Amino acid sequence: MPKVNLQKREKVMVVGGAVVAALILASFLAGGPLNAYRDSRNLVKQARQNHKSAVMMREDALAVERQRKALEQILRRNQGDLWSHIWRVLDEAGLIERDAKLEDRPRVGRSINLPGVHVVLKGVSTEELVDFLHRAHGGGHIMVLNEMRFLKPASDGKGLDCDMTFMGPKS
Repeated sequence: MPKVNLQKREKVMVVGGAVVAALILASFLAGGPLNAYRDSRNLVKQARQNHKSAVMMREDALAVERQRKALEQILRRNQGDLWSHIWRVLDEAGLIERDAKLEDRPRVGRSINLPGVHVVLKGVSTEELVDFLHRAHGGGHIMVLNEMRFLKPASDGKGLDCDMTFMGPKS
């Protein structure tokens, strides 16, 4: 191999280039840009997961809002109070003439104050009772059968005697 004579300036440039190449190689080996690249990939993955979570939370919030609006519509559709609704259902079922008793029974609980209607039916058949309960809970009226004190055979042996309390939101 022929001997190369370099001038001083050329030697400085070669040594300087070698030092720069060594620094670049050392930074890659130490992971400088490579670590930054890996970190940025991880940040992108995390950002995508955060975005997916935010989209799911938004969809959940929208679903809750739709349910709230649907309940508000049902409440607006309710015509009259609970007592009137129960009276109307008893009348439609033909149980008013059969000694059905209704009375207001306000319910005061720990944190609730809901109107209640106490209903006593005597001598009703199973079909009539089921029809009454079906009609009372149907039609989009929000209410619950809060308490059924008793459901027993009638004292005269014809049908059933029933004592129950319905509750619903204030209209």
